[in-house]
Amino acid sequence: LFNSQNNWLKFLHNNKANLRAVVIENVTKMLSCGTAAFGSREYHCCNPNCTHIKYIHQTCKSRTCSRCGM
Repeated sequence: LFNSQNNWLKFLHNNKANLRAVVIENVTKMLSCGTAAFGSREYHCCNPNCTHIKYIHQTCKSRTCSRCGM
């Protein structure tokens, strides 16, 4: 919903003066959740012959996030 057709960016551009900084911060965190923006961890197989690498992106840990919060 927020990312569809850049809805959040359009809304932010048109309403920034009416939005509290905490709202902008939390929506931005939520949209960046699970991306490399919060850092990543790299996991390797214990087998020295294995070349598989798994990257796990950190979450935003925000209460307003549908992934991290309620």
